[in-house]
Amino acid sequence: MNFNLNSANQPDFNLCKNIFVTALRNFGSSLTPDTEKSFDSLIKTMDKGFRGSLESSFYLSPIDTGLDKSLCIKSYIKALIISGNINKAGILICLQTKAEIKTFIDDCGLDNNLFAVLVSNDPLNDKGRGERGRDEAPILFTTHAMIRSRSGVSFLDAKDFFYQGKPRNLRLWDESLLPAEPVSFSIDTLASIAAPLRPHEPQFVKELDFFLNGVVWKTVGELVMVPESLCTWAGDITANEGKGFKKLNDKQIAVLDQIAQSAEKELTVSQSRTTGKALSGIVSELPTDISPAIIFDASGRLKATYELWEKHRGNLVRLPSATNDYSNVTINLWKTKAGRDALEDEETGRTIFKEVAKLIAAKPDEKWLMVSFKADAKLDVLNEVHSYLSEEISAAVKLDYVHWGRHCAINDYADTKNVIIIGSWFYSSIAYRALYQAAAGEPVGENETEAIGRMKRTEFQANFLQAFMRGHGRRSINSKAGECTAYVVASNSPNPTPLIANALPGCTINEWSPVPVGWSGQAKAIADYLLAQRAAGVRTIAKNALGKAVGIVHKQQLSKLFRSDRFKQWLQDSGIKMNLRNFVLIS
Repeated sequence: MNFNLNSANQPDFNLCKNIFVTALRNFGSSLTPDTEKSFDSLIKTMDKGFRGSLESSFYLSPIDTGLDKSLCIKSYIKALIISGNINKAGILICLQTKAEIKTFIDDCGLDNNLFAVLVSNDPLNDKGRGERGRDEAPILFTTHAMIRSRSGVSFLDAKDFFYQGKPRNLRLWDESLLPAEPVSFSIDTLASIAAPLRPHEPQFVKELDFFLNGVVWKTVGELVMVPESLCTWAGDITANEGKGFKKLNDKQIAVLDQIAQSAEKELTVSQSRTTGKALSGIVSELPTDISPAIIFDASGRLKATYELWEKHRGNLVRLPSATNDYSNVTINLWKTKAGRDALEDEETGRTIFKEVAKLIAAKPDEKWLMVSFKADAKLDVLNEVHSYLSEEISAAVKLDYVHWGRHCAINDYADTKNVIIIGSWFYSSIAYRALYQAAAGEPVGENETEAIGRMKRTEFQANFLQAFMRGHGRRSINSKAGECTAYVVASNSPNPTPLIANALPGCTINEWSPVPVGWSGQAKAIADYLLAQRAAGVRTIAKNALGKAVGIVHKQQLSKLFRSDRFKQWLQDSGIKMNLRNFVLIS
């Protein structure tokens, strides 16, 4: 749907940029030379897309969270409205969730005649022009899932997304995008579905048993075709949510969903010590004719998936990146076992939860955000931490919680300056293989160990960045991230220090080891208290006040501890200075 590029009343680059810069100024911010280059390129690319003159590729705009890429999109839409060109071509805005669509619409303040919404079975569809007027709405909001489910093999034939009977010119995709949909699951988990479903879905279980018996004889590297009948039954069970379905846990439901998508797809057999025999692969390709499209991914500068896409598929174009200065950010990093299994262990978990509770108790009047694993019957991190707080502090403290998997695109905690991240969101090896294949369009080759390691490191960085940026760090002014302190408990493999430094360039990383190895009793109590106070931002502590805080009232006991060579060495290693009357925690 091209229109006259030389039209006198067309919105030009300067109009959008002036609106954008003025809006930034009203928020007390401005563009740096680097971010200006990035946004100039983005505005020009959007304008070419709207006019139908953008070449057919996927354009990655890796702009860090907090640098107002959403404001830039809204400024471009406003420029189109002011110039009178908003009705000349359609705009499709694809967001991850319905909640994000609602927020975006509310923030835009659009007239009802300018937009419509396409989501599955939701009152949002009544917004704007509603369902009947969708084809006449210049701007259409939808979700990622809706694009994949309604596009099929051709986006240009997907009339649900049309504007005035034709495909929309400008297509904007917010958050991460893969050119294919990956699936990966262990055979053990798939087999575990049979028992709860057998009394209620006997035909499905019969099909499943037959399929599993065939997989048993397959060797690593062989391909397995998933029968359509099995997938049809899985889809029906998921859609109907009957008695058997309600007995499944989250992992089993996820595998059932993946089976439902895998009709007549060839999946690769693999085997590992942790997952046993497993299947992985891709179940659907994103229609290539959805391009040209612009991808907005704040962690796009980090992810190996885009490197693979660019190298192997060739239809990805990187726009100039825009990265925050994170010199206002302090990361206190405790390297220790912190996976779900470690936290479920009574001794390991208790140690971590106690130390985290001490941090919160040291600043009970401030807001806190914690990111960790989704609660289940075996592990509830938030409740565990609360259990080590006094009843008074537990009831009064403002402690919010976000679990991995829901740690992206949330703005609710932007005023929280204390962020706690416990554990990391790692995937299984088969999941990384599936991601590789989805990005590259081909299975991992001979360099599997190196490739999977690269995937694991970059996905760690991307997830860490998204989790950290739920807090005050997203309050970027003049391309400088907001002041924020994070307390991170993460495994030492892969080494998180260089990965975090790369994800947050300019940040300060302090090695944080709240529990001195091999220490116990009074010495451990003193060391723990000093480290917790430093992590809480305390600069100095009087020696007598320290004694009272840890319950040592006799000066002779304290003096003996303070004079010991072991304690002095620990102070030096920890960067804490001791003078006649005080401990200096922060110089």
